[in-house]
Parts: sequence; structure tokens; C-alpha cells
Amino acid sequence: MLWRPGIALALTAVTLCSFATAQDGTRLEWRWSKNKASLVHSINTWLHDDVYKVQIVRDKALDPLLVRFSDDGRETFAFNAHWHTVFARWEHMLFIAEYHPNSSGCSVVAVELKTGKMRWHTECKGIGPTDHSKYLNLVNIDTDGKRVIINGNEAHGRYVEHLDMVTGKTIAHRKLESDPKSLLR
Repeated sequence: MLWRPGIALALTAVTLCSFATAQDGTRLEWRWSKNKASLVHSINTWLHDDVYKVQIVRDKALDPLLVRFSDDGRETFAFNAHWHTVFARWEHMLFIAEYHPNSSGCSVVAVELKTGKMRWHTECKGIGPTDHSKYLNLVNIDTDGKRVIINGNEAHGRYVEHLDMVTGKTIAHRKLESDPKSLLR
């Protein structure tokens, strides 16, 4: 399936919000939208300018997806994904949240789209390790050109984490109590 920027799906978005201020003055605002926790949303939001073409490849219904980026007809980068994979983009940098919807935790990878070179990989602090047998984990990701902002919503807790866009180092982190209803809206 070839995905062309500009094709949008009509989604009803409910955004939940909670905030605090970190020691360095950074506002840690937990903003959540279940609709933003999707590959389709990431493509529509971050690839609308037609600079990069995206192709989603799925050979079988249960196999992981392969997301391919191309520039001027040349593949520059590809990665395995699922329908809840999310990413953000700033100019030629792509920030991918790597996580599984049925496991706790998340890491973020920064990739230069022009070359496909990984710039950094950061394991998020998130909610920390947790035991579980059934689980749901979804992530929203955003960037403001200075920070990569991760809003995690897991069955056992929520978190907001800010990473330095250049280095991937954690700038601020806040853990919140779980809100199982927020995973459904």
C-alpha cells in the first residue's frame, strides 16, 4: 500500500491533559489522545509536506508491517512496525517510539531520513518495570523542534517524558497513576 501525504482519515479526537513543572522549569504536560496512538495518525501529521514518500508493506495479516521511506524515488530508510507504531518528524529527523502494545516500556530512536543513519537510541524511564499477564501500552509522540515529547499510557500507569532532540538525553520525566478509562478514549 502506498501512502500519500494529504490523505486524511476523519477521526474524533479526545485529548486528556494533566501537567506539572519540572525542576528546570519545563512544563510536563501529559496530553493523551487514543487516536494519536496510530501509524495512520503519524503519517498524516508528520508527512503532509510531500518531501518523503511512505510505503507500508504487509505480506500476511499477522506479520509485522514494514514501513519504507523514499526521497526522489530512492529508499532512504525502512523499519518494522505495527498499526500502533508512532513517530514524529522535524525536518529530516525521524523520531520513532519503539514499543509493543502488549508489553510495558518504550524506547525512542532518532534517524536521519536523508541517510538512514541512527543518531541516538534512548530507553524511556516510563513507569518502570511491572509484572503483568494481560496488558495494554499505547504511546503518543510529538516534537517542538527542541524536545521529543512522549506521552505513555500503560495499563499500570501513565507518564510524560521529554528528550533532548539532538542527544536523546532525558530532560524531564513525570510518572502518573494509571487511568484505565483513558486507554479506551
